[in-house]
Amino acid sequence: MHYIAKSESNFKLTILKETRKWERVEDIENIISDLKENREKITSIELGNNSLSFDVSVVLSELINHLNNLKIVNYRDMFVGRLKEDLPKSLAELVKALLGKKIEYLDLSDNAFGPIGVQSFDFLLRCCPTIKELHIENNGLGSLGAEMVAQALLESNIQLEALSISRNRLEDKGAICFAK
Repeated sequence: MHYIAKSESNFKLTILKETRKWERVEDIENIISDLKENREKITSIELGNNSLSFDVSVVLSELINHLNNLKIVNYRDMFVGRLKEDLPKSLAELVKALLGKKIEYLDLSDNAFGPIGVQSFDFLLRCCPTIKELHIENNGLGSLGAEMVAQALLESNIQLEALSISRNRLEDKGAICFAK
């Protein structure tokens, strides 16, 4: 279900072997152990293709907060089967854990959070100038969510090299905001 892969200079925690719905902290004991044991080595984390409850998100965020060398974050498709109201607070916890880190790659795609979910991560865009790639595809942003993300990017020092925002129904208003 999970593993730590070591390459020449980095460790990557991947948790996406099969779709899992994690309700309780006990469901992720092995992952907790891996995060604690390798916290200074992990440079990349993938939590995608799983469904995280708020309690699990809080515990994971506390551990992610201690991953000092984290640069690549894939939070794609993490809330399968969750209520729309539960997603923003879980996502906010996981994104708060990234504050102060030199994140270069951030993927929040396929989470269907809509404009309400943008408030769960736009603060990171304003204060993390190291982000080079941002992927927010298929999140149901609509024109309002697009405007919120575009405004956060305008207020930041980010020098994006890649931005993926497809399948969000930006409409003219949202596209104009990103064009700025």
